[in-house]
Amino acid sequence: SWWPTPTAFWSSGLNTGWWNSNCERWFVKRLREMERMSVKLFTYAEWKNKIRYN
Repeated sequence: SWWPTPTAFWSSGLNTGWWNSNCERWFVKRLREMERMSVKLFTYAEWKNKIRYN
């Protein structure tokens, strides 16, 4: 998928209970990859590893 599922996000290190600067940086980076068409789609399991951060 283009973005992680809510479940993958909620269980990630990015989820601190509020949208923080790390979330924003990650979001903008992903969005720019999409704009350049250099984005890779990931499965649920791949997303869990990509956004672990803990």
